[in-house]
Amino acid sequence: MPEPIENRYNHPKELSLYRRALVEGMAVESGEGVIKALNEHPRIQYLYDQDSRVFERYTIREHTEMVMRQYTTFFAQHELPAGMLRGEFMLTLALHDAGKPIPQDKREQHRATLDLMNSIRDQLPYSDHGFKLSQFLIGNDLLGKFIQSTILTRSSLETRARLTDAARSGPFTKSEIEEMASQVSFVPSKDLISDEGFTSSVLMIAHEISSVANRLGVSAPQLFDLLLTYYQCDTSAYTVSARTFAGKGAFPGLDFLYVRNDPSDPSTYLSFCDNKRRFEFIPYVEVLLEKIKSSLPLLASIEITEAKGDRT
Repeated sequence: MPEPIENRYNHPKELSLYRRALVEGMAVESGEGVIKALNEHPRIQYLYDQDSRVFERYTIREHTEMVMRQYTTFFAQHELPAGMLRGEFMLTLALHDAGKPIPQDKREQHRATLDLMNSIRDQLPYSDHGFKLSQFLIGNDLLGKFIQSTILTRSSLETRARLTDAARSGPFTKSEIEEMASQVSFVPSKDLISDEGFTSSVLMIAHEISSVANRLGVSAPQLFDLLLTYYQCDTSAYTVSARTFAGKGAFPGLDFLYVRNDPSDPSTYLSFCDNKRRFEFIPYVEVLLEKIKSSLPLLASIEITEAKGDRT
């Protein structure tokens, strides 16, 4: 019987060989540098090379590069909320799916990633505050599960396979992307309003965010905004706007979540709102997210700038 993945490559090279590179990559806010440094850890290198268990058949490394490039291209010029440092957020993105190949049950992937991070905690240059924020982001797919629960139908596997195969010979056309997006349907808004389960889900998510925010000494709205940035970096990497560091383009997958433009230019394909400092979701999803944010109790006594100043 082969040795379990989580027990392979468990002994990293000399700590300084890659921790120094990690610190340097985080200091200059180089997403490529952070991933390259983590790749010096044999265990993470092995996991990066594994299949990510998604329809598009990306490796963990490919998807992670796409996520990182979405952040550095669209979000990195803005200060992060909740006092999270850019370098620590980059490290979080670089690790966010590292544990995905470990468990047989895909539903345990977040727990596996947290266990991996805890096992090498002394080798990761996080502050205590940054590590706690990172654990919250990686360990809670609150927004993903919530939005997923409102979807009635998705594009069929046959349609996705046909369009993906067509794209291998050239870039996706707008009509092909719209064909896939048009097959996704959501629960009608009027049905959500009267659904007690939906209301309970909104309050549960708001309570979880508020509870964690209170423990970390940050405001609930800012923690929500940080979670939303993290969610967009990840989900937008499953749209044709995403690229690996080498320029390999992503297949359409979650494009239906976002307001879309001409796909021929990846830099403007998704509509980015400078005022919100994020991509624009379709109106339906924007309403869902506003339901959560408006349910968050405001922790007015918390001064984010003071808390951040204490940690720098």
